[in-house]
Amino acid sequence: MQRMTRRQSIQLMLGIPPVVGVGAVLWGGHLSSPWGARAAVVRVRLVPHRSSEGSMTLEVLTDWTNTGSVPISAVHANISLYDAGERRLPSSVEDHLLFPATSEAGRVQPGQSHVTGPGEGFVVRAGDGWPARAEVQITRAM
Repeated sequence: MQRMTRRQSIQLMLGIPPVVGVGAVLWGGHLSSPWGARAAVVRVRLVPHRSSEGSMTLEVLTDWTNTGSVPISAVHANISLYDAGERRLPSSVEDHLLFPATSEAGRVQPGQSHVTGPGEGFVVRAGDGWPARAEVQITRAM
């Protein structure tokens, strides 16, 4: 018997149908999936954040809206960080988990938005430069 991945376990727990080999399509600034999940970035903020070691860094907070027809349990995104000279920083990430619903009640319903609070965003690694701005592009919504 094949062991389930962590992602498959979460999808099963949240009642998301398994989809194998089906990609998502980015269209008009929204991400759409084969089963009706769509999400769009509303606002991106860079806010001060104190790391667990006590040093100051920044955190990327991303607010997004469910523009699809089904509740969303998870959102992934590419986060690109740029310094004041518009150089992309090495702490940029691809396919980062922006939002994980921890229960069925925590899913974001169609038409509703999720506001990422302090401590819930993507923390910029200290020492990779100080980002002047961030761009977030949703890659998957489930």
